[in-house]
Amino acid sequence: MMLSALRARIADFINPTQVRSASMWEAARPVKRLPEWGGVASSPNTHWDNPATLRARAEAEQRNNAFARKAVETIFNAAVGANGITPQFADRTTQAAWERWSGDCDASGRLDWAGLESLILQTVVVSGEALVVFTIDEGAPGVPLRLQVLGPEYLDTSRSGQLTQGSSTADSDRRLTGCLSKHPAA
Repeated sequence: MMLSALRARIADFINPTQVRSASMWEAARPVKRLPEWGGVASSPNTHWDNPATLRARAEAEQRNNAFARKAVETIFNAAVGANGITPQFADRTTQAAWERWSGDCDASGRLDWAGLESLILQTVVVSGEALVVFTIDEGAPGVPLRLQVLGPEYLDTSRSGQLTQGSSTADSDRRLTGCLSKHPAA
């Protein structure tokens, strides 16, 4: 008896005899306390029409909303953990070179490898993308490579099209092609 009732319910779920109308859904019901709440029909990619507005709203939420901050923290902890992703090399010399470099890999000199990972992932989660510029510091001891993290606001959105030599092409002023030389809010 129970098995036949279960089969009947599954059959009704898979092949419903009654077609659901829009008014059956909670979100489609008229609500007296929100008369001005009317959605605009659009495609899933409409937010890309104005990414700067979307990015600004997401960043404001992350700054001002504890739930948004917790969501970013949860995504970060799930992706890289509390200590970040750190490689372990079998060769002791390579491991020692990594440990020296990872402590001083930030071009601004403020963050270590785990801090840069955190900054990059937080920027990607909140703003949608992050730019990492590889710079060479000739005066640096050991490995001269330094990483500079830029937010997506540095992208020059007035330019479009493919770069001839890739996204890391630098012009004579040492600025990245397609990137702004200073923060747009500065």
